[in-house]
Amino acid sequence: MLVERYRLYTRLFFGTMWVMLCRGFVMTEVFPQLREIDPYIAILADAIFAGLGLLTISSKRDTICFVSFVVISLISKFLNSQGMVEWLNGFRDFTGLLFIIPFIRYMMSREDYGKRFTESMDRQLRIFLYLQAVCVVYQFIIHGAGDYGGGTFGFGGSGMISTLIYGVSFYFMVKGWDYEDGYFNNLYRNRIYVFLLFPTFLNETKISFIYLLAYFVFLMKIDRRFIARLFMSMPVFIALLLLSGYVYMKVTKQESDVIMTADFFNEYLIGEDFEHLMDVAIAVQEEDIETDNIWAMDLPRLGRFLIISDIMKTAKGGMVWGAGIGQFKGNNKMGQTEFGRKNRWFLIGSVTMSFFMIVQLGIVGLLWYVASSVSVIMTHDKYRFANNIRLFMFLIFALLLVYHDSFRYTPFCAIYFFICMVGLQPVMRNKNANEVIENE
Repeated sequence: MLVERYRLYTRLFFGTMWVMLCRGFVMTEVFPQLREIDPYIAILADAIFAGLGLLTISSKRDTICFVSFVVISLISKFLNSQGMVEWLNGFRDFTGLLFIIPFIRYMMSREDYGKRFTESMDRQLRIFLYLQAVCVVYQFIIHGAGDYGGGTFGFGGSGMISTLIYGVSFYFMVKGWDYEDGYFNNLYRNRIYVFLLFPTFLNETKISFIYLLAYFVFLMKIDRRFIARLFMSMPVFIALLLLSGYVYMKVTKQESDVIMTADFFNEYLIGEDFEHLMDVAIAVQEEDIETDNIWAMDLPRLGRFLIISDIMKTAKGGMVWGAGIGQFKGNNKMGQTEFGRKNRWFLIGSVTMSFFMIVQLGIVGLLWYVASSVSVIMTHDKYRFANNIRLFMFLIFALLLVYHDSFRYTPFCAIYFFICMVGLQPVMRNKNANEVIENE
């Protein structure tokens, strides 16, 4: 008996997504022995996601995006004399950006699949939120606040999981918003989604303060009176930030007179003595300094941009075309690239999406990434909450340009782009006319 196409596709998609969402926690906290086969799990997952994307790609936008990426990456490959294995291995870091979007568009756009897929995805995203509450609390009790608080992503996933918690909670909040009722009545009615934000205070992710403020700001109606409402609400938002800051300081046991200073943020983002940090990282790579602490090579996020133009001069593609894809792969079963091996001290640690793209595909690749992602964020959606969703998703996108490389991870892309494409949901396409944005 043949399996229905929808069931085959979605079982592969959801099954693989959950494996990738939870493998970090399982391998960190439950079965560390599974780390030996983790590279093979990741390769199989990438193959499944890529296969589903290629089988379902149909829109002009998705085809142009895929073809243009192949062309750009091949140009960079030939300029840098890369081998085919390096290129194919590097391709895996773009699985989410290239193959998840066509699959979600295919599922949500079809009349016979859209409602089923949306309801299934919504149900699983609710489970996802509850799981983070359980996992992060457990991690906080065992390890304290810090990099271990990555929820189901496990160690090192704290920034990514906090981002998704806010994104998913915001999605459900606006989806259940009643514009005929008041702001605080809506918050109370959907209070479970506000409550499920609490894990983000247990894992020391400073970016959560920006998400928290934006969360409540972008729940306000976006119209000509938005600025006036925002101005009048500032005392409430300031009080919210002060309260959340107090909770954060108590949970993470940090002192406000230290963390809320210009010196702290300068050290965190750029580094007080960047040249010294760079010398230490190089010494660790060359084994002049022996240490088991890999974070000794973790340069500040924005500090890397002080020297990126000099480093990229050693790549034949330079700042325009980059060093070729695959520079951030090769730590496990596949070999590192020559550029990646020589500059490991520069590439390892806290990577941002802008850094990730420029190193591999240069300015051309960064422009491709921005254009590709923004085109999905701006997916046609004519209903009242459309601008609210777009603004919050665009904020996440903009922050990750300088904060994290989350879009390398396919399960992150699956959740993020599903929310961005909410306008394709049949329940949204079939809304009554009175749900459409009104010019007031």
